[in-house]
Amino acid sequence: MTPAQRQAAEIALLIATGLGVATCMARQPPAPTVATVAPASSAAVASSPAPSLSAPPAPSSAAPVESAAPPAPPAAPTPKGALSLPRFHAAELALAEGTRKDHVRIVWLGDSHTAADLWTGAVRASLSKRLGAGGPGFVHVGWAENKYRHDGVRLETQEKWSVLPVPYPTTKRVGDGVYGLGGVRLVPSGGDARSTIEVLASATHKSTKLTWELAYRTGEDGKVRAAVDGEPKELTDEPKGAAGVRHHRFVSHGSTGKLTVTTSGRPELLGVVIEGDAPGVVLDTLGLNGARVATWTARDDGAWVDELSRRRADLIVLAFGTNESSDVAPKSERYEAEADKLLSRAARGAPSADCLVILPMDRAGAEFGPRLAVISEGLSAAAKRHGCATWSALSAMGGPGSMSAWKRESPPRAAPDGIHLTPKGYQYLGERLARDLVVER
Repeated sequence: MTPAQRQAAEIALLIATGLGVATCMARQPPAPTVATVAPASSAAVASSPAPSLSAPPAPSSAAPVESAAPPAPPAAPTPKGALSLPRFHAAELALAEGTRKDHVRIVWLGDSHTAADLWTGAVRASLSKRLGAGGPGFVHVGWAENKYRHDGVRLETQEKWSVLPVPYPTTKRVGDGVYGLGGVRLVPSGGDARSTIEVLASATHKSTKLTWELAYRTGEDGKVRAAVDGEPKELTDEPKGAAGVRHHRFVSHGSTGKLTVTTSGRPELLGVVIEGDAPGVVLDTLGLNGARVATWTARDDGAWVDELSRRRADLIVLAFGTNESSDVAPKSERYEAEADKLLSRAARGAPSADCLVILPMDRAGAEFGPRLAVISEGLSAAAKRHGCATWSALSAMGGPGSMSAWKRESPPRAAPDGIHLTPKGYQYLGERLARDLVVER
């Protein structure tokens, strides 16, 4: 089997298994969709208040929020795209003109639509064509390659690794709640576990070296050995940060490279961030199969904010709502409060970033249309309070009934489960969003 055939088979497996979401929604039978959100042009898809992840106005009593960081100084006026993201557009424009020497970073949190890195991968690829590819960004370490994928890297694991917390996913706090930037811990189940991440040339742009920052905790008896294109080094002596999280930085020469992590005992791997030295777009894909907004707020507040602050993000994206649509009697105030809490946390970790809330895409089944409308109402209210732009995935798909229509296409853009999309569908949606993220010169 060629590498291209193997990748196609892996993607097909991820789609066929529902990326872990179908199981948490199996009680909902598929049926023709009836929704309350009308289709829209590109201009209507993007709702654009002047956004930034600064402290919001005082909320209503129905949707309490956490305290957020003081507002960052406003950016200088810049040309606007379809979405009003002034700080992100300023960074994007400076990168395009060659006056910015740092990456433009996007941190994208979501559910299984995000986790497979098909949708986010299409956005990353589209923006990188214009601005350059800055590297893969965040990648999980230890997740089996038949259950996790990321564009621009080749993954390989040996021995068994456990995904924590258990149950996964969960909207309840489990243990100390420290699960790193990516929201999970990967722990070797026994023996000498190994995880290898190889960066491909397509992930970087004109880079002469790569920086790898590995996050981990050793626990009581855990040991981590890691190497980038060289002899393994034991990493147990790195200084501890918030909640005992350690970070080790490697540098490798060239636009490609390979990280090999081996373990003994039960250390906790919290992911690696990979960037090139040539400025470009870096999009961190932080998706969890079956996740809700409340999945992320169940993580330890301070530890997650500390990890986010290390990323120096220019744009925070939230893309949730599909799993919430399984709720039989949804209330918009509930989703408003949950999104409010997550946006407040993000504001503390990225006070200078713009923010974008993606309203959920269509879902096959007559009962889901009204539920998605309620969820979108709550998410929109939280976005407005925080000054975030919104973008409707439902409208981008073509409006109510689009999921069922996409299933009937040949080749289809929607998966048979009526929940997920095929690679073609995610590619279409990613290119639509990337077009709206590009600033007009």
